[in-house]
Amino acid sequence: MERDGRLIFMFILPLETPQPLTDSLLSYQVFDPTYYIEVVHEEEDGQPRDDALIYNGEPACELAILPADPDPEVVMQAALLDKDESGEPGLGRYFAETGQIDCR
Repeated sequence: MERDGRLIFMFILPLETPQPLTDSLLSYQVFDPTYYIEVVHEEEDGQPRDDALIYNGEPACELAILPADPDPEVVMQAALLDKDESGEPGLGRYFAETGQIDCR
């Protein structure tokens, strides 16, 4: 699907081994390590949609999507990359949103 000149992929990432979440906090990030592809939760008006992160299970948990907060030095490093250059391995992690499922 395409929106505003961007190619949009939507997918579900089930855990290989289900994790017990009772009294736990699960945090995750999804990113392209090369920094070439931006990975964001589904957005509406620049904010994550209410259904961008879904948890089906017990106990009842709080869901949150935290925006990336990269160091200005890392932002500058990424901005200086030419279209045919690659950044340091793992550069994309600095620009990744963090999803949280808080069952504490």
